[in-house]
Amino acid sequence: MALALAASGAVRAAPAAATPPDSVRLVGRTFGFKPPGRFESPRWVMIRSILVPGWGQLHNGSWLKALAVAAGEGALGYNMIKDLDELDRLSAQVHAARVANDAEAELTAVAAYNDRQSALVGRQWLLGGVLVYAMVDAYVDAHFRHFDFEFKHDPALPEGVPVRPEARLSFRWSF
Repeated sequence: MALALAASGAVRAAPAAATPPDSVRLVGRTFGFKPPGRFESPRWVMIRSILVPGWGQLHNGSWLKALAVAAGEGALGYNMIKDLDELDRLSAQVHAARVANDAEAELTAVAAYNDRQSALVGRQWLLGGVLVYAMVDAYVDAHFRHFDFEFKHDPALPEGVPVRPEARLSFRWSF
């Protein structure tokens, strides 16, 4: 930034020269990389996964994961609706047993109601877990969507040295 002395004696900043175009976008276009649009960001891909089951995975090209997520969310949602209908029916049974003053039928209906309620809560937690998995998976895969890396020969190794796969297991104990 250049400083200029104004006629009034005050120091003012001189107008800056025209700024060059964004160098990152210029370099990206030079090498054939198209910068992602606004709705291509990982955040938007994650939001897609929230709105429609499997949409984020489809956008990332993970067809099998998209099918699994959509099937899982659909099956859990269907079973939760069935549970709610059954809870309404069991609640009516409990009410009918109370009106008839039949304690044994009431206890049986209450036990069945509680069992179905527990199954519903379990399915709700499972659906929440599937939703969180779908969101995180879509977000992470969106970051690695254009990542092209193959495990090839390491150029740091001399020619002729085979690359052997290895696995390590470690165990730590701290107090």
